[in-house]
Amino acid sequence: MKVLDGATFFGVRPSTDQDLSSETLLRLMDRNHVSEALTCSLQAIQYDAAAGNDQTLVLCQVHSQLHPVAVVDPRRWPDCLSEVERCASLGFVGFRLLREFQGWAIATQSLRHLLRAIRDTGLPVTVHVPGAGDATALLERVVSLDLDVILAGVGYSTLAEALAVLIDAPRMSIEAHRLTCPGQVEVMVEQVGAERMIFGSWAPMHAQRPSIDMVLGAEIDERDKAAILGGNARRLFGLQEGAQ
Repeated sequence: MKVLDGATFFGVRPSTDQDLSSETLLRLMDRNHVSEALTCSLQAIQYDAAAGNDQTLVLCQVHSQLHPVAVVDPRRWPDCLSEVERCASLGFVGFRLLREFQGWAIATQSLRHLLRAIRDTGLPVTVHVPGAGDATALLERVVSLDLDVILAGVGYSTLAEALAVLIDAPRMSIEAHRLTCPGQVEVMVEQVGAERMIFGSWAPMHAQRPSIDMVLGAEIDERDKAAILGGNARRLFGLQEGAQ
C-alpha cells in the first residue's frame, strides 16, 4: 500500500532544538515507507511567506516525491492575496493556514477575502482549527464558497465538533493526525466516510509512524485504509499516481 503523507514540514523552529531539516524528513519517509508527501516551509510559517514558499518550491523540484504546499497569512494584507495568485501560477498544489502559529482570528474579514482568493485558484486549502469553536466559525466563512477545505489540528476534545461540521459541509475533509485514541478512525469512517479523511503526520515535528499505524490498525475495509493513507489526498490535490 503506497502512503502519501498529507502534512509535513521542514526548516527550523526557534522554540526547539529538534532537527527539522528536509534531510530528516526524507530519512523518515524512507524509514516508514512513505512514498510521497505534501510539505511546506517553516520559514514561510514563522517569518516570510514568500521567501519560505520559494524555499518549498526549490526543494520539491529537487525531490519529486515531495509536493509543494504554500503558506499564506491573512495578517499580511493585501500581500497575501497576490501571494495566493503567485503560488498558484508556480505550480503549488494547495495552501495551508496555521492560526495557532500565525496568531490571527477566524472571524476576520481579511480571512474571508483570502479564502475567496484561494477559491478562485481552484486549489484546496488546509486550515488549522485547534480550538473549540474554530471549526464551526470556519464553516460560517466557507459555507457559500465552492472550495475544498481540510480541517487540521483536530484533537480528542474537538473531534465531535469537527464531525458535526463535516456533516453540514460536504466539501470539507479532516486531517487524521492527532486522532490516535483507539476507535477514533472507525467512528470517523462511520460518521462521515473514509473519503473525507486524509493522513498527515506533521513530520518531522511529530513522529510519523503512530499516525500511520492508527490507520493500518483500524477495523475498516482495506480500500478505506488506502484512501485515507493516500488516495484522498491524491484526488483533492490533483496528484497523478506515481508522480514521484
